[in-house]
Amino acid sequence: MLIINRGNGNSSYKFEYCLIDIEEEYLIENHLIMIRYNEDIDKDKLIHKYLQIIKSFENPKTKEFIKSSLEIMP
Repeated sequence: MLIINRGNGNSSYKFEYCLIDIEEEYLIENHLIMIRYNEDIDKDKLIHKYLQIIKSFENPKTKEFIKSSLEIMP
C-alpha cells in the first residue's frame, strides 16, 4: 500500500509518502491517506503500479500543483 500524509492544518505542509509492503491489516490514522490496490494481482505488477504513482509524485508539475494548492488554502 502507498501511504501519503495529508497534513493537519496546524503547520506548514511537507508532502511525504512511503510504500509499505505488508500482507497483514494495517491501521491508518486520520492524517494519512492510503492508496491500496484491491484486486488480486501479481506482487511484482502491484509494486510496478505503486512505483508509477510515486514517479508521478516526483514530477515537477505535480510538485508545483501541490505548492499552488497550498497557497490558495485559508
